[in-house]
Amino acid sequence: MLLSAYALPYTKYGILSRMFSLFPEILFLEPAGIALLRLTAGIFLIYIGYSVWLDRRAIAGERFPIIGHMPEWLSAIAAAAQVAIGTLLVVGAWTQLMAILGAIVALKCFFLGKKYGGIVPIARSASILLFVILLALVVMGAGAFAFDLPL
Repeated sequence: MLLSAYALPYTKYGILSRMFSLFPEILFLEPAGIALLRLTAGIFLIYIGYSVWLDRRAIAGERFPIIGHMPEWLSAIAAAAQVAIGTLLVVGAWTQLMAILGAIVALKCFFLGKKYGGIVPIARSASILLFVILLALVVMGAGAFAFDLPL
């Protein structure tokens, strides 16, 4: 069987366009793909928060720009907030707000990753990918299996 792309007509903003898809039979799975992105981002944020929780004493010993030495209790609150953001993304509650907050965490990991690589749990390239996934979730919404599905 020869694979070929199918031209599917669709209307967007009142303009009839054609979308070429190799597998048009699986386009109904788009919400599941968005849910996989949401789950991936949520698991990453839970991992970041857990790592911050484990390294909170080392984080308290570092000197950061603007705030200086961070108290241990403040790093514990930051870890709990990151775990909460990740958990809410996994279950799909307030997805767009949590994606914005998670994007801030990803940017923090990117900018602090160069100087404080020992206490930032993910690589700078992974934080950029996480940032892009979270921005996509802001635009696309929660996907399948979420509490904030559109009514």
